[in-house]
Amino acid sequence: MNRLEAMSIAGVVSAIGQDSFGTSLDRLVRPFCRFDMSCIFAFSERARPVTVHDGYSRTVSRKSIVNYTAGGYLLDPFYVASISGN
Repeated sequence: MNRLEAMSIAGVVSAIGQDSFGTSLDRLVRPFCRFDMSCIFAFSERARPVTVHDGYSRTVSRKSIVNYTAGGYLLDPFYVASISGN
């Protein structure tokens, strides 16, 4: 691990619970894989997902996130896997 990677990891850890968490995580992952957008959701079996990080609406309509959290998440295979225990 080089110094830049270590600083990026430290940035993510220090951003836990802060609004900058998603941006810090993006910054950490970006050198290892290319992506255009990212989102982080907190899923629960009893409530709609909470948007923790929206790195999506800069390139796509914000309405997409609103529709997703309003019910589209029920068809998301990541959501299904997270609540199924598999």
